[in-house]
Amino acid sequence: MLRSRARRSPWISAAAAVAIATFVAACGPSTGRDDGDGGGSGDGGTIDGPPPCVNLECLQVTCPGGGTTRLTGTIYTPKGDLPLPNVTVYVPNADLLPLPEGVTCERCDGFISGAPLVRTVSDVDGTFALDNVPVGSNIPLVIQTGKWRRLVTVPGTDACVDNFVSPALTRLPRNKSEGNLPRIALTTGGADAVECLLRKVGIDDSEFTREEGTGRVNFYNGRSGSSAFAASLGGQSFTAAPTFWDSLAGLSPYDVVLHSCEGFNDANNKSANARQALMDYTALGGRVFMSHYHNWWLRSGPAPWPTLTSSWRDECCPSGPITVTINTAFDRGRQLADWLLLTGASTVLGQIPVVNPRATMTDVNTSLGELWATGSPSGTVRPQYVAFNTPLSAPEEERCGRVVFSDLHVSGGSGRDTPGQAFPNGCTTTDLLPQEKALIYMFFDITGCIDPPIP
Repeated sequence: MLRSRARRSPWISAAAAVAIATFVAACGPSTGRDDGDGGGSGDGGTIDGPPPCVNLECLQVTCPGGGTTRLTGTIYTPKGDLPLPNVTVYVPNADLLPLPEGVTCERCDGFISGAPLVRTVSDVDGTFALDNVPVGSNIPLVIQTGKWRRLVTVPGTDACVDNFVSPALTRLPRNKSEGNLPRIALTTGGADAVECLLRKVGIDDSEFTREEGTGRVNFYNGRSGSSAFAASLGGQSFTAAPTFWDSLAGLSPYDVVLHSCEGFNDANNKSANARQALMDYTALGGRVFMSHYHNWWLRSGPAPWPTLTSSWRDECCPSGPITVTINTAFDRGRQLADWLLLTGASTVLGQIPVVNPRATMTDVNTSLGELWATGSPSGTVRPQYVAFNTPLSAPEEERCGRVVFSDLHVSGGSGRDTPGQAFPNGCTTTDLLPQEKALIYMFFDITGCIDPPIP
């Protein structure tokens, strides 16, 4: 049975309004009015029963035999080639609110708007099944994780059956015309090319600009890293990284900060003010990824960050490749292991091969951070991926920032992407190393939800 006595707000589309009217006419009104000898007045008195439905709620139907009208599909990265878990999928029943700009202290549900009518969360393989969806044409569907958000229109749904949603509609947005992307600051470096990973996940080149531009990803020049765009993207030079990271005001416009390894610590370009600003930024909800020698933010940062490990080392380049083992002792670690296996990064559950490993941490203080992966670059087991939520002084349920440290490079090995070239000239590969796939998972982990999303 279809719910009737609809109230329509200006938000609902004309097509949806026509669909509601058609179904109500076909099924007949259900006023809930009692005109007999029971509780009703018999002369236009009280109305019993549930309140009137609103908008798309009026297109939900009751299926025989416990069935349901279902939307199914798979959520993908912007490029559309890797499935993504932990993405919220829902049918909105009201306007979506604009997402806040700049660093924001919110956990998963803080960014959800539009009065979700029904919702779910994608599984480890990116699949979702959304039950009791409205029946009709032009049904809106939202896919969202953190400040990634895309609103699409499903052409139509048939009652009481599974309705498959095209993968073209279920990937995250590649650019602003398709939806919302978090605002990202990336500092380049002479020993890694994290900027190339952003192209590999499918973000359009139009979104890579200087900070005064309209792109959602802004580049800053770190030591020996890419310092300008190629002529094909305008040829502009990047602002020096220390100018950007030396104050909280420089960091705060961004949701996420990504630091590419500079080749050594270069402590002189990371002032005490900068190190304090980075901690303060994460306490406000900022997300930070740092590779290898950007460990300086941790080892020389304000307390208690330096105690994330019992000792730091300056070892650069142990022999490799090595096998890295994923820590499956916690839920997200088990999910990462499963995801790496199903995406082909692993052939053995919980293990990936890594080229050009590094080893600057000796262990992890698990009272401060999560140990995600370990390896033995020099014959001794060492952390490879570590993460923690911030501020560390707050109870876990109140933390809204996140830091991920990778003690290995995103793309390493001969013939891989070349740091220091005008962007994107150094981005010469399109395939993904297993360690790049692992970092893609970690990238969406830090740009998404802090707490597990609520189905």
